[in-house]
Amino acid sequence: MKHLPFSVGSRRIPRALALVTVFATLSAAQAGTAIYISPSTKTMPTGWNGLDIVNGHAPILHKNLVDSEGNATSVGLLVMSPALGPWNNAGTAFTGDAAEFEPGRSAGSGCCAAMCAQGTSGYGLDDQEAFIRARVTGLDPAKLYEFSFVAQRYSSNDDDSARYTVVGANRGAASLLMKTNTTHVARIPGIAPLPDGSAEFTVVAADANTTSAKWAYLSAMKIEEMDALAAQDIYIDTFTLPSSSSQTWNLLGLGSSAPTLLKDALGNATHVSMGALPNQNNGNTGLTFTGDAAEFDKARYGGQIYLSQTTTTTVSGLYPNCTYSFTFVACRANRNGDSATACAATDYTVTGATTGTASLDAYNNASSVAMVTGIRPDEYGNATITIALGAGNNLGYAYLLAMKISRETMTSGDHAVAVAATDGGSVSATVGGEASDLARYLSASDTMVATATPAAGYRFVGWTSPGAATATANPLTIPGTSSATWTAVFEKDAAYPSKALYFALDGQPVAPTKIWNIASNETFYSRSAVQTGFRTSDNIPTDISLVTVQPFGLYPNGNKPSSTFQGTLTGDAADFNDGYSDYKWFHGLWVQIQWSGNTNRAYVAYDVAGLKPNRPYTFRFFGYRANVSDNRSARYWCEGQNAVMATLNPLNNTTQVATCADVVPDADGTVHMVFSPAPANNNVNLFTYHHMLSISGDLPLSGRGTVITFR
Repeated sequence: MKHLPFSVGSRRIPRALALVTVFATLSAAQAGTAIYISPSTKTMPTGWNGLDIVNGHAPILHKNLVDSEGNATSVGLLVMSPALGPWNNAGTAFTGDAAEFEPGRSAGSGCCAAMCAQGTSGYGLDDQEAFIRARVTGLDPAKLYEFSFVAQRYSSNDDDSARYTVVGANRGAASLLMKTNTTHVARIPGIAPLPDGSAEFTVVAADANTTSAKWAYLSAMKIEEMDALAAQDIYIDTFTLPSSSSQTWNLLGLGSSAPTLLKDALGNATHVSMGALPNQNNGNTGLTFTGDAAEFDKARYGGQIYLSQTTTTTVSGLYPNCTYSFTFVACRANRNGDSATACAATDYTVTGATTGTASLDAYNNASSVAMVTGIRPDEYGNATITIALGAGNNLGYAYLLAMKISRETMTSGDHAVAVAATDGGSVSATVGGEASDLARYLSASDTMVATATPAAGYRFVGWTSPGAATATANPLTIPGTSSATWTAVFEKDAAYPSKALYFALDGQPVAPTKIWNIASNETFYSRSAVQTGFRTSDNIPTDISLVTVQPFGLYPNGNKPSSTFQGTLTGDAADFNDGYSDYKWFHGLWVQIQWSGNTNRAYVAYDVAGLKPNRPYTFRFFGYRANVSDNRSARYWCEGQNAVMATLNPLNNTTQVATCADVVPDADGTVHMVFSPAPANNNVNLFTYHHMLSISGDLPLSGRGTVITFR
């Protein structure tokens, strides 16, 4: 069983951004099957896919990509909202860890073609978005995948680092400095797809990026089914490399040295690096290491670092979805004049997404080590090491002679299972009857038992998981047969009125039996437009607002999408029966690629704002399309403190709705909505529809219809 180091409390990615979506189906994929993608328009060598992804705002759909052996697959690349690039940079050959991407680079006439996004408008694209976003579909939900990204940027004096994030049933992230990069790759292993076989990735300027327009690049990428990720040890000495050893050792950079790129114990290059520590040498004399310290015996001859104050350094390039242990050793040998109670206690703390501390008295130490286990890097793949004086230290110095960084094994037979909690409570977990981390890799024979505990004044509502029905059992037993993230939802433990809001997306309902709100078609065509003044079904003003993040883009000539309907809505859809317009036309909004010469982005995003942060809300969606025979399924994704996904095929639909239940808003009271074609959608233009919406729960009521201003 493996610990799974991913953050289930997702970091918010900026939403006013460029979107690229990959539709991928690995036909008869075998373990290790890989698909290489380059944004170069040049002819690619066998096993590479060169794809044009830039075409104003018009989406582009690439089909039948090849695998690394040149075999045709059903993989496709759908550019939903194009990037600003490609940007050709006079490049140098990829080597080292990046060498596998060199065939794609060299085919581009010696240039490194790069998809790029920027945070401000430019090049005549005033509506340009500031990140690249992609959806991969058709993956096997029972398997794990590794996503690899490489980028290269020349003639840059800024920090142009990018962050690459992949989200499926779990998530991982890594960062990459693109400036003059020829060797480094951002690799994110252990990604488990959602139950529908999809995962999404984003490329965005990292926090450290200092470029004026927040440029971020993607020169090439690889999607590969994981066979296994072997355990790995990295040995580090502080002053002098051992003259002979059965392991490969790394000499740590000291003083003002740049971070040291490390090799593993077998001599293989890695993309792990470690920052420098002070160049202060304290000789280590004589004592032969035994016991737990024996593996470090070869490192004891060249001296060690001594520190009079707390010092930190950073290890970068770790895999965010892996678990690591850090082992430290030091020996401050006995000297004339030392007190009989001399103590050189040293604390070693490692902090990533998790943290741990271990202590060691280095005085005359010849057998003991300090080991910090269960460390998961942060979402960038970083972990910070802090060295400080420990309790009882009376020599005034902390010490470090050598250390080891160890990565646990990850196998494709494991599944990513995690639990989390919204505000108002906490969760705990056990595996095999023993206390467990909240995020683990489990084999098919394992189960996790999760218990939700409400805080004072709250009560437990249920468990939610993307693409799954709400569960109410507590404790909840989660099998290791598939990957899943379950979030415990809590609400205030007091009676509250449950109200409902109904929205018709354009068009005035006929003889309604309740209050309907008209969400303007035209407003949804404008970025950052805000709609307010909505009323509950029983005519009470609310503080709810709708904010267009990614607008619809079709029909600038004023035509409105619509579909005729004859009859009555029944079943789950009966609640929407009085929401359609004169002559039973559904005036609403749709997403499509192109039609009659018009082009459109292939997704829409908007925020529902002004909700109460610690309340669960249910969102229900209705869509309809008559007299067609293909699949036009839509995906409705609602994300606040948790995320819930639902799909709906609108084909001749008179009974079904898509329901996202128990969605808890962000701390600012916002739920982020993304509407796009579902993976099953096989319409040639990816048509899909969004006609009516309801929101129910403890809605914020107002006697004024307060207008909320955003951005």
